[in-house]
Amino acid sequence: MIEQKNYDLIVVGAGPAGMTAAIRAAERDKKVVILEKGPSAGRKLLICGNRRCNITNAEKDPVVFSSNYMKNPKFMISMLHNYSNFDVMEFFESRGVKLKQEPGLKVFPRSNKAEDILDVLLRRLDELNVEILYETEISDLIVEAGQVKGVKTYKGDYFSKSVLIATGGKTHQKTGSTGDGYVLAEKYGHKIVTPKRALYPFEIEDPRICQKLSGLTIEAALTFKNNSGVLFRERGSVLFAEFGISGPVMINASLKVSKSQMSGLKIYVDLMPDIDEQGCDKYLLEQIAQNPNKSVFNLLDGFLPKSLAEVLIWSAQMDSSKKAHQITQEERKALVSMIKGMSFDVSKYVNINKSVATDGGIDLKELDNKTLGSKLVKELYFAGEVLDVIGKTGGFNLQVAWSTGWTVGNVI
Repeated sequence: MIEQKNYDLIVVGAGPAGMTAAIRAAERDKKVVILEKGPSAGRKLLICGNRRCNITNAEKDPVVFSSNYMKNPKFMISMLHNYSNFDVMEFFESRGVKLKQEPGLKVFPRSNKAEDILDVLLRRLDELNVEILYETEISDLIVEAGQVKGVKTYKGDYFSKSVLIATGGKTHQKTGSTGDGYVLAEKYGHKIVTPKRALYPFEIEDPRICQKLSGLTIEAALTFKNNSGVLFRERGSVLFAEFGISGPVMINASLKVSKSQMSGLKIYVDLMPDIDEQGCDKYLLEQIAQNPNKSVFNLLDGFLPKSLAEVLIWSAQMDSSKKAHQITQEERKALVSMIKGMSFDVSKYVNINKSVATDGGIDLKELDNKTLGSKLVKELYFAGEVLDVIGKTGGFNLQVAWSTGWTVGNVI
């Protein structure tokens, strides 16, 4: 049995929200301990943004920033007022992490290493003498007369004036995000908006083309259609993978296309979104006129990635060595049709463990919108992905962790 200690704040979960809350509380001279059931901190943070860690987004207007959340955008305006995306950038830059912006105003460390972000958080926690106890799993809360007094663990009890649940959602469960916070919250009367997978790539019925293009990233316009018509359309970065199609546009589409709309779902990829089909045909005719003796492959390779040129020729069942001037009108129109709308039949959604984030969680109606304190149990707080907030890719979901974590750390 452990020696009993009393704290001002117990943080359950050593993810970005929990660590941020602990840092802010300790900066205010609060005695803080973080209890983490896993062997290390920030395991999900380390795989964020393909291990490069898209820490936030550089959008300047809070209203525009918050419009990127599918749920509770007004809530995020309030959270940004407490701790903004620019506060996040200043925190890391002031501690030696050089940042950069990429298309879509995505903010990354210049090193492209998520480890650099985690190192800053751990160093700051150490400077502030915040304890982190690993492999310490919570079994229950200690609640007396409607007020939290601490937590029970399999190693013993911990007591505190306040408790923060920052256990994450139900994605990437190997990192520890297994929905523990939902269980605890529900036990003490909180409504849980049913957690479901969100921000995931799509699997394709016949992935042969995707396999040939695996690893290729392009700028394209995507259109999702089913038997009832167009469901979603957006332009951006698209990544081909062994199983199908991924990338920010595809992942954002998962917030718009429901499971009930999967029947007959097709994805159309426009490889030249700046011109219409007539313009594409005109461009191809000009290229043929200027390079009549080039092979079909070399002609297409002149304005498309090599692997795409190969796939288009393969799909059109053309001889790659055929001269440009020998291309028939029928073959040209087939190429134009594929350039302007390569079509893919969607097979199924992927496993929730391949999702980027969880849609659902603690119902915000049962929290104080200024402190994130429970309206049902005094001095119990929630922050991060455990909340029912979901945004697009591009740094918006990590900003939820930073802003809500800081808010709790600033008020306990």
